[in-house]
Amino acid sequence: MIGGVEVPVNTEFLVKWKGRSYIHVEWVKPETIIENDRVGKQKLSRFLRNFGENSEETDFLEDGGFNPDYLELDRIIDHKVRNGQHWYYVKWKSQFYNEATWESAADINDDAKIQQYKQWNKYPPAQTSSSSKGQWEQINVSPSYKHGNTLRPY
Repeated sequence: MIGGVEVPVNTEFLVKWKGRSYIHVEWVKPETIIENDRVGKQKLSRFLRNFGENSEETDFLEDGGFNPDYLELDRIIDHKVRNGQHWYYVKWKSQFYNEATWESAADINDDAKIQQYKQWNKYPPAQTSSSSKGQWEQINVSPSYKHGNTLRPY
């Protein structure tokens, strides 16, 4: 019994843990929720009070329980290496940027997005200037630009 509501034996709940993406959603027993979340008992009690007796409102679980777009990688924002393992900061499709999560390279199954991130984040080649300060010369006539535009004579 949790929060005055009787929970059938072998009941499991579909849980999306805070700070983790929807690819890590899992079915867990109530005891696991209570052990891993300091307010887990309160959350379970509230859920059972609101949805426990109304199976019509929990029919969304037949469709997977959440928007399938949440499992699709939208873009990679950042990258880091910890203990030799590559981690990517991932923005998920149909979610806001504040829902982005760090995912290991093993959890990301989209090599094209990783390549796209690497392509976008290449540093430009260092430009070496052979000219020194003394080699600059004044331009008296403005070059002509697109649509006949020129520089203003300040």
